[in-house]
Amino acid sequence: MEISTYGAYTDGTNIWLSSANINALFHQKLTDSEEAKYLCSFEGAENPNAWKIGNVLYFDNMLYFFSQYAYEVWIYDLHTQKMTKVKYYERKSCFIPDVVQVGNEAWVMPRGFDTPIIIFNLSTWRSRYLNLKRDAYVSDENSFIYSWVENSVIYFATRTCGNIHVCKLNCANQEIQYKRVEYAKYINCLTVYAGNLYVLVLDDENRPVLKRYKADYLTEEESIALSKINSLWNDTTMFYFRMLSFEKYIIMLPGCAEEVVVYNTETKMEHSIPLPSNFLNSCKKRNMSYFSKVNVVGNHLYFFPYAGRHLLIFDMQNFTFDLKGLVCDEEEVWRKYRGRRRTTEEIIEESVHLNLHNYLRYVSGNVDDIHSKADFGCGNHIYDIVCGKM
Repeated sequence: MEISTYGAYTDGTNIWLSSANINALFHQKLTDSEEAKYLCSFEGAENPNAWKIGNVLYFDNMLYFFSQYAYEVWIYDLHTQKMTKVKYYERKSCFIPDVVQVGNEAWVMPRGFDTPIIIFNLSTWRSRYLNLKRDAYVSDENSFIYSWVENSVIYFATRTCGNIHVCKLNCANQEIQYKRVEYAKYINCLTVYAGNLYVLVLDDENRPVLKRYKADYLTEEESIALSKINSLWNDTTMFYFRMLSFEKYIIMLPGCAEEVVVYNTETKMEHSIPLPSNFLNSCKKRNMSYFSKVNVVGNHLYFFPYAGRHLLIFDMQNFTFDLKGLVCDEEEVWRKYRGRRRTTEEIIEESVHLNLHNYLRYVSGNVDDIHSKADFGCGNHIYDIVCGKM
């Protein structure tokens, strides 16, 4: 079975990927020809789309799989190989555009101004909130693009036609600046390099333009018309969903486009590197859909395409691609999947005999909150004993 993924993480040797086809987490070595191995599933999701993972963060030998459609995160301990679910915000599920890491905190970015930024501590698994205070010129209806983190500052932007703003959030003092982007209809992505903020926009004449701002005060320095980039003819489609910098280059990563575009900040020249033809031919109905996320390890980019059948590896020094198949033994996966669901670790079967001490230890180590397993009087009493309150 070929594995498509919404979200994955790699350290350059291993890859952990959540499947878009089945509620499952896989592991695969990138250095050999072995197939991906089924590890576990994302149990207890509040809705059928919640296990579709949007972002994966690494901290303290744990992987944090953030749902893109629910305020839930599954935490996978690489040492014990156990999975724990945490609901970090009590609100109805919605689309979550991005999660970025600043030190030991995950900043869950909102879809609009009606939702706060949720700051999830990766050490304590507790959350705090930051409401975005907009000025009078920033609309309520804006949605946000993917973010970029630079020195504990998060840069992001609104996308609404006729009301485009770049936003700069200082995580230390939680101050936010807004800068209106003139002569722009939509923003696709942004990045920071050498003290400059680069923003890829569709201008008011429907041309792809790279705008450069001073990152400290958000003052516009220049507007660079791009010739090699795929025309951003569809206002609502993010042809290039993310940018990053490497050495002297600004690299524009494809969403629905079929090439990577590299801009040299010294020579002011562009290069267009097409995606491998065998990768494009393997995409579902030749529709790339989008690349969910990208990891950077050394001088390599790792693309995790939802619609494709391979992991794409891009060498940022030599501008070359390599492919890695993401496949597993389907029969073996379903056998393990069904077995895990029958013997989920959240259930103590009647055939298992536990004394009270072991039972309380089990509850203490597995209960998420007082409401999840202790809704009634007796349950509350047991919970109080476990927590040392009695």
